[in-house]
Amino acid sequence: MQRQRALALAEFIFDSLGPVGSLARVLVRIQEFYAINDSMAGLLQTVYILAYVGFSLLVAVLGDRMNRKWLILIANSAWVGLMIASSFVPESQAFGAFMALRSLLSCGNAFTNGLVIALIGDWFEDRSRGYAMMVYYWSLPVGSSIGIIVSSVLVEAGVHWQWILRICPVLGAVVLVLILCFVQEPLRGGMESDPAALGASPTTIAGIWSDVKAIFRVKSYLSVVLAMAANNFVLVSAAWWTPLLVLQALAFQSAESGATTFHGQSYSLIQTLIGVVIAFGGIAGGSLAVWIAQNWKEGRMCFSRIQTVRAFPLVGAIGSLFAFPSAMLLQPSLGWDIFLVYFLNFYNSVLPSGNPVMAMDVLMEVIPSSRRASATSILYVFAFLLGDCPGPYIAGSVGDCRIGDIRCDPGRQGGSRDTSKSRFYALVNALYATSSLFSVCIAAFFAAAYFMKNERLSSPTEDKVPVVIEDDVEMTKLPESFIDD
Repeated sequence: MQRQRALALAEFIFDSLGPVGSLARVLVRIQEFYAINDSMAGLLQTVYILAYVGFSLLVAVLGDRMNRKWLILIANSAWVGLMIASSFVPESQAFGAFMALRSLLSCGNAFTNGLVIALIGDWFEDRSRGYAMMVYYWSLPVGSSIGIIVSSVLVEAGVHWQWILRICPVLGAVVLVLILCFVQEPLRGGMESDPAALGASPTTIAGIWSDVKAIFRVKSYLSVVLAMAANNFVLVSAAWWTPLLVLQALAFQSAESGATTFHGQSYSLIQTLIGVVIAFGGIAGGSLAVWIAQNWKEGRMCFSRIQTVRAFPLVGAIGSLFAFPSAMLLQPSLGWDIFLVYFLNFYNSVLPSGNPVMAMDVLMEVIPSSRRASATSILYVFAFLLGDCPGPYIAGSVGDCRIGDIRCDPGRQGGSRDTSKSRFYALVNALYATSSLFSVCIAAFFAAAYFMKNERLSSPTEDKVPVVIEDDVEMTKLPESFIDD
């Protein structure tokens, strides 16, 4: 059984590598192909997230009531077809069609993210759950890095950017066959001690509304939703615009300053190395964060005297606090020295990479199994709607507005008639504002730590909620926030 669960987890990890076709890695080629500015380029991410929100709401309704394996298979089969179709949209007057297909691609990501976490909760016990989620979330830095490396190599070789969108579905189709053959739907609540958590939620409108109301009563859950929204706002904005910033920084540097700053490295090599650094930093940081949080929670090793059930959100808050300075320095460092860029990318990947696992562990602690798919989808809806969706568009729009001011004022940093230099400093200044929202992430994780102790479904002996004895059957009483009206 454990071997089957490990295989299923591995398959879902590879399934989540779909974002290797991330348009951020070939954004410059797309802008040239469709003749669009930075605002329209940022809008590509915005429409994707808006559609993602719609699909996530559908997952919230279906995920706790239908077979999760088949929902994932159907959604990702559609993703394969739509990804291939988007690569054949012609150049002339067709940016709207490309943007529409781009938005519909979100169905695969929405169903996978919304349902896999609930499946992990039903496959793994409490002690191994954090590590299972850690392994699953490795796919974020790994998938992003594969996107950087693959696209950079293909573009350097003269391959048209559309072929990147045709390679991804091949991997996706193979993984879908593996999921079909080897993954089994687990019993909902199979790892819970409370018999009431077993089975699916009612499919009536009243049942759905009751679930939603109960979920929104949990303060620690709402806190991690806000934390992930701020986290995504910062990291997605930076990831979306970094490839363009690298290109612009290379373009405006003189031969002498370019040799000092980039040490003779090409755009393709820089993108590849950034991808490798992010992948290793994400894996190392996610593993370290979960190891610290799990040992702190259980009071092992150096944490024996400071054991706390709040360990996971506290690790998220502390990691974000230390990542705040590097997030502010990451983009302008492209104009200083490329080796500093590599160091800051690694540092900024290590510290916040555990945040999704920290947030999901809080969700597992305070939301019963019968409502986890709904709670996960709602979390992603708000995290993406408030974070991923507006971030790149806001940064691109602010950058476009500042280009004219910077060009016309030679006294400002970057002030000149050099388009590349103007765009670089305009985007850097815009990304200062987005990076400042890491402060909201820090505060929200601390708030989650404050609220979660009294909202946990199960606790160590000293923190257990009251037990009700009825008809000689011992049942754990759920917190009041989950008692329906």
